[in-house]
Amino acid sequence: MRIQIVAPAPPGSTRGNRITAMRWQCLLRELGHAVELQETFAADRPTDCVILLHARHSHASVLSVSEQQPRVPVIVCLTGTDLHIDFAPQSSDSASREIQNRFQAVQQSLELADQIVLLEPQGIQKLPQAMQKKCSVILQSAEPVTNPNVPPSDCFLVSVLGHLRPVKDPFRTALAARLLPPTSKIKVQHIGDALTDQMKLAAEKESRTNDRYTWLGGISHQQAMEQLAASHLTVLSSEHEGAPSVISEAIVNQIPILASQIDATVGLLGIDYPGFFAVGDTQRLATLLQAAETQPEFLDAIKRAMSPLISKFTPQRERETWKSVLQNVGVA
Repeated sequence: MRIQIVAPAPPGSTRGNRITAMRWQCLLRELGHAVELQETFAADRPTDCVILLHARHSHASVLSVSEQQPRVPVIVCLTGTDLHIDFAPQSSDSASREIQNRFQAVQQSLELADQIVLLEPQGIQKLPQAMQKKCSVILQSAEPVTNPNVPPSDCFLVSVLGHLRPVKDPFRTALAARLLPPTSKIKVQHIGDALTDQMKLAAEKESRTNDRYTWLGGISHQQAMEQLAASHLTVLSSEHEGAPSVISEAIVNQIPILASQIDATVGLLGIDYPGFFAVGDTQRLATLLQAAETQPEFLDAIKRAMSPLISKFTPQRERETWKSVLQNVGVA
């Protein structure tokens, strides 16, 4: 079948939507489909199905498919911004016109969708019951790095992977590292583009003034995976997420994770996962970092909790889930 994937991120982007779209393109081609990756829907191209990432940013494309090719099935993938910001309940009296417009764009995209894809199971509960009936969860797969570098022996290396955006709470690990005792050998390496000048200045200042923190900026996805695989530990401190790919990437590379306890991480790691901390809780994160560095039994407990999850994040499983979703909309 001929499939268009619409992702609101340009070629060469390291944003999560683009990385996800590229992986899906490969998986769907492996299923025998002809797959094109676009930033917006190409109405002049014959197509049998359209998959769109981000209900709000791809709203115009959803409308275009509905108006120009109404018989073509539409699959909309919800992102974290969709779920936790744009589609969050708002009082009509207090909400600005812009907020209302965003809400309505997401709502209309989901109403027009034949199938809704989420990247973690907890998010389904945020949708109206009528929409839940057409939801599927597709866990993002990852593959382990081939011949990874051995983590350094002269420090305990903590990686942070994520672009510098407020929703990522990007400097939480750096702040926690400042609370560690002088005897700690923890070093934090942060990978990700600064999306504003203000964030860039903040990261540069933190790198100058915090001996435990280094901002490496934006690098290729492959380089980021190699850095992750050479770490002792990784931290995800986001205030909310749709489903952070670093979770699956860390799991398949068997890199222990400390994560803020949000819907996405609970959905992917399980409610009893031992490496959670509350959003914004710098002291708790510092305590967990110190435990990971100094208490082998704590690190072993995290690894034991992660081990059964590896099989959930294989490309084969993601590919088979996509096969089922496509069959639901009549694309064999």
